Amino acid sequence: MTSISTAHVLRAREYGSDGCCLFGGVGVGAGREDTVRGQLALDGLSGRLRHERLLSTHVTFPRRLCVQHRLTGHGGCVNTVEWDTGGRMLVSGSDDTTLKLWNERYECVHSLSPGHLRNVFCASFAPNDLENIVSVGAEGSVIHSHVLGAGGRYNATYRSLETDVMVVFNLRFLPFSRHCFLTASEDGGVRTYDLRLDAQSAASRLHGLPHRCSARGLAIDPLRPHHIAVGCHPQYGAENELEVYMFDLRRASSSSSRAAPVAKFMDPRQLDSAHAPSRNQGATGLALNELGELAVTFGDADVCLFDTRSAPCDDVCTDVVQRYVGRANVQTFLKDVAFLGDDQYVVTGSDCGRMFVWEKGTGRLVQWVRGDSNVVNGVFPHPHGHALATCGIDSDVKVWGFGEEPGSASVYALQRQRALADRTDEAAAAAVVEPTGDLMCAEMAAYDWRAHAAASGAARRDWEQRRKVLAVGECHEVLSSARRLKAQGNEEFARKEYSAGVAAYREARQALGSCYAPTVGLERERQQLRQQCLLNSAMCHLQLQNFKEAKELCDAVLVDEPVCVKGLFRRGKALLELGAVEAANEDLALAERLAPDDVRIRALARVARERSRRAERAMKERYQKMFSTE
Repeated sequence: MTSISTAHVLRAREYGSDGCCLFGGVGVGAGREDTVRGQLALDGLSGRLRHERLLSTHVTFPRRLCVQHRLTGHGGCVNTVEWDTGGRMLVSGSDDTTLKLWNERYECVHSLSPGHLRNVFCASFAPNDLENIVSVGAEGSVIHSHVLGAGGRYNATYRSLETDVMVVFNLRFLPFSRHCFLTASEDGGVRTYDLRLDAQSAASRLHGLPHRCSARGLAIDPLRPHHIAVGCHPQYGAENELEVYMFDLRRASSSSSRAAPVAKFMDPRQLDSAHAPSRNQGATGLALNELGELAVTFGDADVCLFDTRSAPCDDVCTDVVQRYVGRANVQTFLKDVAFLGDDQYVVTGSDCGRMFVWEKGTGRLVQWVRGDSNVVNGVFPHPHGHALATCGIDSDVKVWGFGEEPGSASVYALQRQRALADRTDEAAAAAVVEPTGDLMCAEMAAYDWRAHAAASGAARRDWEQRRKVLAVGECHEVLSSARRLKAQGNEEFARKEYSAGVAAYREARQALGSCYAPTVGLERERQQLRQQCLLNSAMCHLQLQNFKEAKELCDAVLVDEPVCVKGLFRRGKALLELGAVEAANEDLALAERLAPDDVRIRALARVARERSRRAERAMKERYQKMFSTE
């Protein structure tokens, strides 16, 4: 017997006593019973998907993400990827003006040419419907594609829903409605469309942003579908309009296109000249979850989390619940943000071509991995939580899944490691695969193998140890012993007995081992304790001027957490002393970006930049002398 969760009941209540959400004179939604029944059908996952959803909330989930499929076939940048409600199909849209449909085996089953004249910015399946797809583009068109397929053959018909705007950036279907959806456009308008109406009367303008502002981001509260969030992008002459507006669809109609928002959200640092962005890009991406948490990615600023449930109704909300720093958002104007892992993580793309994943509650950056050769724009989690699709400047879509071990590239890469363990030492060392091509994100796998390639027997034993899961009692004993040794190392460090401190920290790491704890909380504690011991050991080696050993310990930390500020700072310091100025400059620049208020990091980063400039000048002078003519 299936039970109805609190979320299902709340969803039903939001439709009111008559079971309909009304806006613009059009009834949308279904009766309370139908709504709950429909949601229960969506949540009726198979045992495998339930297991994968549980896996997605494990502490190692972000570091186990790896590229498992590349969907190729587009002839330009891919701007949008959307799953259907059941997660069985994907639709992607590109600068080549086409849409492509992909099945659950990630095979392209059909290519659509709906008639866009310029870039396709967004495309989406209707909820619980594989036949109806809506796409919007840079020329301002909104096109409905009706796709019928049987026996591997697909036939599509297209219908243009006329608009008089220049660019349409985004669209969102209303939850539990196969016919009604919203769009956000360059003129600042938010419009509703009904696929049941003819093309001339399908569109109706609901809301408008302030003058000289365009609407880019668009999100709908899944529990309160009458609440929509709209991201404001200021145009020339509207530099202060940086808010995200929350509107109530029940208060709007076709005759009140300037309905007042019920709430506004803004990053308070946008008002501070010291933190104000150099290029004003407003809000480029929005995401709303069932808790009413709103994630906003601002142009040339941080990703911010707001609580819409407690936002004031008559003032701008500047209370940022959590701030996520480190990524860059300047080069493109449609970067998405999403919740991942049952809403435990926040994920977005960056101008550096990497995907960033933070813990939602703490703001800690837990993954920083390359997802595009130039810029990652779109991040689209699977509706069941066990996969993630990304897109960007490249002409392909990357689908991410789980690796067997944290940081692994793919099951193939790990199987290759096992095969190499049976080969001779020389052959194994020569066959190590660099993290390029299809083995994206293989940094950890390659690094671990180099560390053990000298002895295949030891590598095999270490592999088995890494797969071991401790019992709860055994895990508590291990953690207690490691904490005692770590405290001993701290005491030795305070007495400036750095060699003794290194020995204590080494024993603590050996006690922790490299196996898994049985629960999420214990595994997190084990990883944090191991990381602290590695970092403290690196500090001891820096004091002893053992810079090579300090760098290797920091390498081990950054394999697990590529954006650990302390690891980057201490490795940068060791590299600087070893004469690797460029590598040190790279580490310290990233650490400075992640912790801009840390005085020590800023000072050492300045030293690294100055040494880098001196080395560059010396190199130029050397070449001038070599090629000068007297």
